[in-house]
Amino acid sequence: MLFSLFTFFLLSFFTTLPPQEICLSENEMRLYDRINEVRIENGLDGIPLSQSLTEVARLHAEDLSSNEPYDERICNMHSWSGQGAWKKCCYRSDHSNADCMWEKPSELTDYEADGFEIVAYWQTSDRPEKEIAPDTALEMWLSSPGHRSVVLNEMSFSKVRWNAVGVAIYGNFSSVWFGMEKDKNPSPAVCAD
Repeated sequence: MLFSLFTFFLLSFFTTLPPQEICLSENEMRLYDRINEVRIENGLDGIPLSQSLTEVARLHAEDLSSNEPYDERICNMHSWSGQGAWKKCCYRSDHSNADCMWEKPSELTDYEADGFEIVAYWQTSDRPEKEIAPDTALEMWLSSPGHRSVVLNEMSFSKVRWNAVGVAIYGNFSSVWFGMEKDKNPSPAVCAD
């Protein structure tokens, strides 16, 4: 009996669990839809929604909100704390260590390609909502040349074809991850409740 319990524990511990079921809030789905609408308005294709990249986006938005791994001087908002099942990353504005961000999808999911992130943060005392609005995040990105270039494949991203995108909104943060490879997992749906 003791041997059976020990064997069960070992098998449970070393067996890989299937990917976590991911679903999107209504606001997250609105953000995804708005990104594709803006792309189509600019003559680009929509991007398939990725379960893996959505999982990475969600983990990062939660980490940014809960652990604040960034500061104004050294580590920007592409940084990750050491407070989770990932490698700590201080992403510098000169992009000298970009791999620590790009590799997060393959580090955290079965998505094997690099990911490219845009992040929005919004907080104001006169705004009663408890989370960033999808249109606010998108407007912030489209008004920033660097972020706009990722969303609309401009400048250094003009020859890139996005085949996967993941979105998350958590509190005052929104994180969107873009990938060039397709995600082999099914697209997430809107959460039931």
